Amino acid sequence: HRDDYGPIWPISIAPWQVHLCSMRADNEEVAAMSSKIYDELQARGIEVIWDDRPVSAGVMFSDADLFGVPVRIVVSPKGLKNGTIEISARDKSMKEIKPADEAIDFVYGYVVRLAVAGLRTFGGASSCGGVGGLCLHTDRCNASLRCRQGVATVEPGVKKSPI
Repeated sequence: HRDDYGPIWPISIAPWQVHLCSMRADNEEVAAMSSKIYDELQARGIEVIWDDRPVSAGVMFSDADLFGVPVRIVVSPKGLKNGTIEISARDKSMKEIKPADEAIDFVYGYVVRLAVAGLRTFGGASSCGGVGGLCLHTDRCNASLRCRQGVATVEPGVKKSPI
């Protein structure tokens, strides 16, 4: 779970699920969109680290690689000028340019898919990580994603797949 640039945390044990990189956070549009993304993902139970330091893109991306957070979101003036947000996986398996108004739902869905895939891979019990409210062992679960008694659901009452 690493490459030459740093660790690549599995979603189930990652300290954060999403790394939000605000390029030029002093730009009002970047700051507003970054704040919206951060707030909405946090409200959905996704753990986000937000980097809004006034450093170069190279420094910010290098540091993001060192943290090894599974999903990276880049909000930049150039992207917002085109109405887009860049989303990528730390393991380089996915890179998407999404319309800004679709980015939050896309990231949430991607994180949920990673979490459910991790449950299948690790057999459930050892992969409890709090992703999107996911918790196999405690009462921290919420309605957005549950995994209890061997059943993963994405919406309340909708059975998605047995574990």
